[in-house]
Amino acid sequence: GLLETYLVLQLLSTKAGLGTAAAVEAIAMALNSMIFFVPGRIGSAEAVRIVAFSALGLPVAQGAVYGLIRRGRELAWTVPGLLILLKMRAGIGSAPREVPG
Repeated sequence: GLLETYLVLQLLSTKAGLGTAAAVEAIAMALNSMIFFVPGRIGSAEAVRIVAFSALGLPVAQGAVYGLIRRGRELAWTVPGLLILLKMRAGIGSAPREVPG
């Protein structure tokens, strides 16, 4: 998470260093822990990033973009995993094939 945060901060052209990235991650982790009850963190994960950026004096718009980048990464890993799981599950419940001969 820290490396990802640092790289995104650099891509968003802020003058933030590794310390700022660590602070963003720490604030985000603390806030996410406080609102753990939101199913799928729908909307809350993005809001947490916005609050973290705002608290550190960084542009709020960049916090929103960062939240969306993180959500996109999560989906990029979740969707293929779900498809593999569904494919495996479909193979488990099928009837055994008869061997010709």
